[in-house]
Amino acid sequence: MVGFSSNSIKVNETVTITVTPSQELISPSYVYEVSDLEKASVSKDGVLTAKAVGTVKVTVSTKVKSKKIEGKSGDLTIQSADITVSSLSLIEPDSVVGIGSTVLLAVVYTPANSTLKSVLFVSSDPSILSVDSLGNITGVAVGSATITVTSTSNPSVSYTSNLIYVGINYVARILDYSSTLDIGETSGIIVSYSPENTTYKDVTYVSSDPFILTVDSLGIMTGIAVGSAKVIINNSYYKETWTTEYIEVKNPLIGISLQSPNSLAVGERGDIIVTLNPGDTSYPNVSYTSSDPSILAVDSNGVIYGVSEGTTVITVRSISNPSIFNVTTLIYVYNPLVSLSVLSPTYLKIDESLSLSIGYTPENIFNQGVSFLSSDNTVLTVNSSGVITGIKEGVARVTVTSLTNSQIFKVSEDITVYRAFDSLSVTSPDKIGIGSSLTLTVKFNPSNATYKNVSFVSSNSLVLSVNSSGLISGLTEGVAFIYIIPEFEPDNFIVSSNIGVYDQEYVDALEFVEDYYKYNLL
Repeated sequence: MVGFSSNSIKVNETVTITVTPSQELISPSYVYEVSDLEKASVSKDGVLTAKAVGTVKVTVSTKVKSKKIEGKSGDLTIQSADITVSSLSLIEPDSVVGIGSTVLLAVVYTPANSTLKSVLFVSSDPSILSVDSLGNITGVAVGSATITVTSTSNPSVSYTSNLIYVGINYVARILDYSSTLDIGETSGIIVSYSPENTTYKDVTYVSSDPFILTVDSLGIMTGIAVGSAKVIINNSYYKETWTTEYIEVKNPLIGISLQSPNSLAVGERGDIIVTLNPGDTSYPNVSYTSSDPSILAVDSNGVIYGVSEGTTVITVRSISNPSIFNVTTLIYVYNPLVSLSVLSPTYLKIDESLSLSIGYTPENIFNQGVSFLSSDNTVLTVNSSGVITGIKEGVARVTVTSLTNSQIFKVSEDITVYRAFDSLSVTSPDKIGIGSSLTLTVKFNPSNATYKNVSFVSSNSLVLSVNSSGLISGLTEGVAFIYIIPEFEPDNFIVSSNIGVYDQEYVDALEFVEDYYKYNLL
């Protein structure tokens, strides 16, 4: 019988082949053979050395009286050799371990295919951070500790973690800071946590652009130059980084100087010229206020308007910093006629008379005499009171001129004189067949009216349709009528008589009867 000191060995290990003869032999000499020399080799003394993973068959034979006696065989399994660990490391928690919280430390083996992966975990302070045999760490009390992991197969290989902090973790974090800052101005960033007894609150601050905005270790920001920058806030305990939005640094306004007219006519406009110090301030917006808007009005652009006679001043004030302002010298507003306006009709009927509406600037000047002149008396006349009368079709304007200052005048818009219609009529049937169409006849009186365009609208477009040319079409049985609306005078619309929509055979029958009586009763 062939046997081995171990039926399973690993690559590079050796095993001694044992032989138990079936009969007693005197000084036997054995010959050893293996089935696969690539997987194992055997010495003449029967020591087998494993070379590769697999199974080999070992055969042992001997000679008795110079006669070879075939021996027995035995199988031996060869397994891969153990791969020892050369180094260890830990995947450490990326934040503070909460009291009562458990986190698994993952072990990283080098090489990764090591077969001897049994390790031992030890905490440097179990009263702060405990660890079990599987590498589960649990926060016990506020503080910090390290975890050492050691290979049990090779105790010389170990790894000690960085400090792992244990404490009360925050649930929410709030950043409070000013989004704008003036050059030279300081403002702090407040980092607050919930709950308030969060253990590790210390952070560091870094500006994304110290040439624009600096920040110190306490989070105090200082504006340096016009521009924008962010502040990066880091909490090393939680391995977290927070970034503010862009914080804009502006150039503050120091002072305002003004130039303004000494006088202004009622109705006249002028400008307040504002000079800001510095000229490139980030706060150029100012407000304008008149001490008496009933005398002198001012708009948001610093344009002033004379309203009535009197004196007043304009105050110009910084919107961003109302404490910075300046006041003009006294501005005198006097009261001459400045301009005229004419409100005239766009259209006028022949023989129609209307009064022009004249506007004066300023409004409190009403007794200024004016004259009126038509551009074409054959189309439009105007009397001394500003009453215009249409004469014939055409277009004319009226010029209104001040009697006291001929340089002040106003020309009206175009006035179109047209011939109006006195009445409008339509010829429509009292019935129509489904599927039949016919065109309505519309007549204007007089026939030479200027504007004859009309539009048509059905009172029930499901029963009777009508197009823009007045073509009506019967759709379904029912009764409808048509609105005829003059384009130029839509209020003077008319309505056709009711039009019944019937089956065409019924309409044909009615018309036959009507024609019969019409011709037989003549």
